[in-house]
Amino acid sequence: MSPVSEVYLFALFAALLWGISPVFTKSGLVRGGTSLQGSLVVVFVGTLCYVAALAIVGGLSNLPSISPIALLVFASSGVAGALSWMSYFVGVDRVGASINTAGFNTHPLFATVVAFLILGETLSVQTALGILTIVVGLTVIATSKGGDRAGWSVADLTFPLLSSGAYAVSNVVRRFGLTRTDVTTLEAVTVNSIATLAALFVYAAVTRDTRLVPPKETVRPFVLSGLLSALAFFFLFEAFDRGSVAVVSALSGLSPVFATVIVAVFLADVERVTRGIVTGVVLVVGGATLITLA
Repeated sequence: MSPVSEVYLFALFAALLWGISPVFTKSGLVRGGTSLQGSLVVVFVGTLCYVAALAIVGGLSNLPSISPIALLVFASSGVAGALSWMSYFVGVDRVGASINTAGFNTHPLFATVVAFLILGETLSVQTALGILTIVVGLTVIATSKGGDRAGWSVADLTFPLLSSGAYAVSNVVRRFGLTRTDVTTLEAVTVNSIATLAALFVYAAVTRDTRLVPPKETVRPFVLSGLLSALAFFFLFEAFDRGSVAVVSALSGLSPVFATVIVAVFLADVERVTRGIVTGVVLVVGGATLITLA
């Protein structure tokens, strides 16, 4: 298999798994779990998977010898990831898995805005068209009368968008670390995950949230979501190690398409998938693709 084919395959696998995992996330939240509990379980499961994988390949002893720069880079991406996870879970709880996944995948828009404001990069016509398409897509979603059947407000879209912005920052940092340091993909994702877990515990301590143990009936769906997310993150890191941020982001950004189909089949009693949501998802994915491939 050629390196280009591997990039496509890893990125698409990540998109598929991220399309499935919100279904289990929503299931756990509906059964009484909180956003913090879900985030902790998912990240904890992922951390265990990565540490176990390192132990199997004999790389666990290498963690203490990772350079301070690499530790700082991937710890930083992990902290941004903690913010992304918390906002993501709140978004799934408020607006539903399908809409939240679509909102989350606007991250190419945030990456472009950051590059424009801070780095002074120019906006091409294709990028501007992509931004406009995303805005139209989000507007269609906001007026779709779909998503969580319990109802939600336009203000609730803040959470998937905040998650998307934090994820965009985290992605840029991860790509920088993978290309500028000599750490392996597995070492990088392990450090990233440990930092995310630590940041979530700090958040719980600061907010004095003592409800860290999820109800028994929520553990299974949260653990399944964690396993899928862990595998998705590993595939994403492998894709970033082989290809550009633009291509990988565009392909992994197809997760809303998978999520919408899966939600329509398995969460019909909890969420409403309308034509507006489908149209909005297509527009958001199309706009994100235009931006990342500009």
